[in-house]
Amino acid sequence: KTSAENFQGIRPQHLRVRRSGVIEQILATGKPVVVDEVKSDREINSALIAVGIKSCLGVPIKLDNEILGVLFAYSDMAKAFSARHVNLMDTFAGQAATAIQNARLYQDLKTQMKNLQNTQAQLMQAEKLAAIGRLAANMAHEINNPLTGILMASSVLDEQASENDPKKRELQTITGEALRARGIIRNLLDFAR
Repeated sequence: KTSAENFQGIRPQHLRVRRSGVIEQILATGKPVVVDEVKSDREINSALIAVGIKSCLGVPIKLDNEILGVLFAYSDMAKAFSARHVNLMDTFAGQAATAIQNARLYQDLKTQMKNLQNTQAQLMQAEKLAAIGRLAANMAHEINNPLTGILMASSVLDEQASENDPKKRELQTITGEALRARGIIRNLLDFAR
């Protein structure tokens, strides 16, 4: 029953009711409040009167006895809201509370899914690192076996060669490089651990 022309150009901030009036009463009692004559209520924001609002209805949006907010309806007629309007707004506020609860549950679910994805990513990374460690250990073992044979053969040949033998220097280079390779393999094993 509200005439649309009275409310043209009105922004939501103009329709706010100060917290110290109707809202406080709704928050304190948890029950709907009807203001039949807006101009007779000192607690109503004067901006409401200025735009032609003559009555209002405030209903708490409750979820498990917690008041999440207040839903308001305004009219340009005095005494515009009946018990039927209060019941209708109360039902609508209940639906709004259910929607808010569903939004919260959805947000919680999204957060849990994100946490699960992060945990899965961490587990995959840990498994990758473990696989790299196993690969490094296997490679080290496979490379150490031939290195041991090279070191033993080069040491035996080095001992058998005379000091003037031109191959002695090459045998010492082979032994030194094989020892260096063994050191690299030990570093790789340390990394794998």
